[in-house]
Amino acid sequence: MDYFYPIFSNNLTNNFDANILNQGGDLTGRQRNINLNTNKEFTLQTDYTTPINEHQSLEFGAKGIFRQVNSNYQYLLSAPGSDYVIDPKRPTGFLDYAQNIGAGYLSYTLQTSNNYTFKVGSRYEYTHIKANTGESKIDIPAYGFLVPSVNISKKTGESSTLKLSYNRRIQRPGLQQLNPNFNAANPQNITKGNPNLKPEITDKVELGYSTYIKKTYLSLTLFSRLNRDDIQQMSQRSDTVAGAVITTFQNIGKEDNYGTNLYATINITPKWSVSANFDAMYRYIEGLAPDLEGKSITVSNTGWSFGGRLDSQAQLGNGWAVQGNFGTRGKRVQLQGSQTGFIMYSLGFRKEFNQKKGTLGLAAENFLTNGMSFNSELNSVQFKQIYNQQIYNSTIKLTFSYKIGKMSVSEKKKKSARGEEESE
Repeated sequence: MDYFYPIFSNNLTNNFDANILNQGGDLTGRQRNINLNTNKEFTLQTDYTTPINEHQSLEFGAKGIFRQVNSNYQYLLSAPGSDYVIDPKRPTGFLDYAQNIGAGYLSYTLQTSNNYTFKVGSRYEYTHIKANTGESKIDIPAYGFLVPSVNISKKTGESSTLKLSYNRRIQRPGLQQLNPNFNAANPQNITKGNPNLKPEITDKVELGYSTYIKKTYLSLTLFSRLNRDDIQQMSQRSDTVAGAVITTFQNIGKEDNYGTNLYATINITPKWSVSANFDAMYRYIEGLAPDLEGKSITVSNTGWSFGGRLDSQAQLGNGWAVQGNFGTRGKRVQLQGSQTGFIMYSLGFRKEFNQKKGTLGLAAENFLTNGMSFNSELNSVQFKQIYNQQIYNSTIKLTFSYKIGKMSVSEKKKKSARGEEESE
């Protein structure tokens, strides 16, 4: 029997200052958003596995997750040379959000004499939420979900396996999706969260094949992923700020994804390995969006998305190693348009010493380019907008680690219902 009870807490300061300029580039005022967030979480979990006989086993367990999220936000405004005062046109307030989750699961595993493995399980989750903004209580009904899973695998050779699986997952909204604070760092593209969001429900089916061919490991997967109550960004024109667009999050409807993933690892020499990953996915999104009169109409969007990653690592001797990676992600389809892809890369060295207890590393990321550029195209009945965002993420990192004693954490203790993570 395993027990797991971590306590997690963080404080996030999500403030920003913005200068307001006129068309001639002259400073006309300043704006400041103070947004303090806290996120506390306590998890209690127990798992028990017992064999029925040589080929069968039974597993069951329970899990409780208790979260408390708080956000305090305030907007300040100042004229050039003046002190900051509260901006009467921007909201000031706070969010208290308490989420308590209770879950129990049961799983049965059967291994047959002809190399089949069957694993069938189910988890039930019940969620209770209390939320308020200080001015009013947010009425979010409690909800429960039954989360089944079926996994079948067959060894087709000494080093080959064929797998078929069905799993349902619950994706709960994160803090930034819930936070009702208006983020107006860009006054023409204002974002805010939605504390009334419901969780996404995803049904995923996968067919996979993996094998070893001499020094090469290959894995090919075909999948379908169907989301209901899908959480997507929703944009519409501002009623108070001329030319501005306000983006929030909504449970828009459904999102269907169909795709494939190919992964390979090649051990070129005992000290040099290369791994590559490629995926292609077709997406169909359907949901409700506002029309010219502000009424909800059904809209949809479709498109392909491609991505890949290449990693290489080599041992140079005397504890030295070099590692590099290159990754790219293509255009991402959204309900109201699309977002362009990006490229990321890194190169690093590390040195191990004192019988591998200590490690010193130096790595650089995106050091040849001036950050990443994202182009978002929003298309709706109300408006069309092309938005460019530049992220300056060129970095150099120096890391140091040293092992004292022995400590290990069982990976299975981090899971819920044997392999299905609690996703936020």
